[in-house]
Amino acid sequence: MDSREETSRIYTTWSFKSQIEALTAENQRLNGKLENALGKIEVVCYNVIIVGSLHLDLKLCTKKYCYLILKFAKSLAFSEFCSFI
Repeated sequence: MDSREETSRIYTTWSFKSQIEALTAENQRLNGKLENALGKIEVVCYNVIIVGSLHLDLKLCTKKYCYLILKFAKSLAFSEFCSFI
């Protein structure tokens, strides 16, 4: 192998190493962005689940509360009606 081939091989090896280092750095940067995005998605999903659960609980509690008020009002109206008889 002559010196020109050796120089070419060394340059090619150095070029590949530089490309690998650049791609590794880019990969790490993109992984960081991906982890950040996934963390945000996880927080949003968690909040949606919590808010959805609270909304459902609130809706059920409101229905139950209204039902109890209606039941009390009916029993009160019935007792008032019976007292007039």
